[in-house]
Amino acid sequence: MTSTHCARYLRLSLILFVAILFLLTIPAVRYRTDGLWPWQSSGSPEPATGGGARGRKLFHLLPINRGGSGQLFCKVLMSSLVHGYSPIILNWEAEGDGSYMQRMKVAGVYQFLLNFPDLDDDDVVFMMDAWDVWLQLPPQTLLERYEEHGSDMVMIGADKACWPNEWEEPACSDVPESPVPKIAYGEGEEHDGVHRNTRRPRWANSGTVIGPIKTMRALYKDLVSRLPQTDSSDQGIFNEFLHEGRITLDYWSRLFWVNADNVDSGIIVNTRHPVSPVKDNIIPYHLLPPYAVSFANGRIPCRHSFQRSSP
Repeated sequence: MTSTHCARYLRLSLILFVAILFLLTIPAVRYRTDGLWPWQSSGSPEPATGGGARGRKLFHLLPINRGGSGQLFCKVLMSSLVHGYSPIILNWEAEGDGSYMQRMKVAGVYQFLLNFPDLDDDDVVFMMDAWDVWLQLPPQTLLERYEEHGSDMVMIGADKACWPNEWEEPACSDVPESPVPKIAYGEGEEHDGVHRNTRRPRWANSGTVIGPIKTMRALYKDLVSRLPQTDSSDQGIFNEFLHEGRITLDYWSRLFWVNADNVDSGIIVNTRHPVSPVKDNIIPYHLLPPYAVSFANGRIPCRHSFQRSSP
């Protein structure tokens, strides 16, 4: 058998294995199909439980419609299921262009916060984009790391670019400085358009949001009311919230590693050695399992993205 035939056989075997695993785990996914609320999920909530010191439930939301799904979404869904999340799909039957679906993402999350049964104010919602991200640590670890910040503020992924806001706006120029050391990503100017890879993450990336039900409900109510008044996206409004002190960022990428303008700071390490998922600064790297690692700060993120690149 030639090497080409071997490679083809291995690919087919892998595809078959993933398909079987998907069929076995798909009952954990909840979604609505009756069209009453095309942006809302339905079904009995089966959140992850027991994470963190407070034992709160974690609801994992994936806003995506049927027309926008594909191979990348299947990878996202699989990474969620195999790590013990119970994803809830929002907007599956919705139809529209990119701008419409962007607004429906916000509306879908807000309707979930208002109408999904058996939500306690202290429970936690974890929303993430559903086509360019992978999960690599379990929900219990995600909750533990979120609670380590000692605050119930909503937390957003940290981005190196302020977009789509203009730099002259306070939402770009007047937000907190990153606590990450200036040399963590290399030498370069912080605020020019040339050295974006060497910037420290300082602005919001709306692809990942986590926070308690009560706080998220108030924030998304304001987000829904602001969207019709602007040509910006939800990310632009999250930058405004950051300027207003209403949200915080995961500056150290312990929960969410954002790929945008940050490709060179990540590496996937593959060894057979186990490691506690809570300890994310293990050095040397050969002690790490096959996780994506930010070698700029030595962290293993719970979720990492392939934004503006191909997984």
